[in-house]
Amino acid sequence: MSAEPNLCKTFRHPVVGPVTVNCDVLDITDRDQRVVIYTAAPGSPSEEALRLLSVVGTQRMDVTRELEGGFHHVDDSA
Repeated sequence: MSAEPNLCKTFRHPVVGPVTVNCDVLDITDRDQRVVIYTAAPGSPSEEALRLLSVVGTQRMDVTRELEGGFHHVDDSA
């Protein structure tokens, strides 16, 4: 296994904004595979953004209050 030099990438997320991460690529030469690991610097705004995203997950941020209560019964007997 060998490591390539660190790369830095910035992603723009629609909810938390820019997230800058270090990108480490490990080559697994005997299997012809790569492992890519993205990490944010400890204590950075990007680390905070990633922590927020781990809580927010895939929740929709634009759902209205009316729809948050779940399913609504529609009386279609008329």
